[in-house]
Amino acid sequence: MDRMARKADGIRAKLGWQLGILYPEGGRPKGMHLHTYQRLVQRYRKLRNIAILAIADEFSVLQRLRNTATFDQ
Repeated sequence: MDRMARKADGIRAKLGWQLGILYPEGGRPKGMHLHTYQRLVQRYRKLRNIAILAIADEFSVLQRLRNTATFDQ
């Protein structure tokens, strides 16, 4: 999860976007070829989706642990 988010942030940095997979995508940087931009955005979106799915999966595991845990009250 962390590795995919870091890779996605690396692509965001190349594109001049604000770092963080939860921020919206920016535009194409001036001087960057369209094909390069499209390739980077496609790779970024794949990495972002993998990272978000991993976070969601981790969250569901935590929810299951919380639901099965017994708390002294």
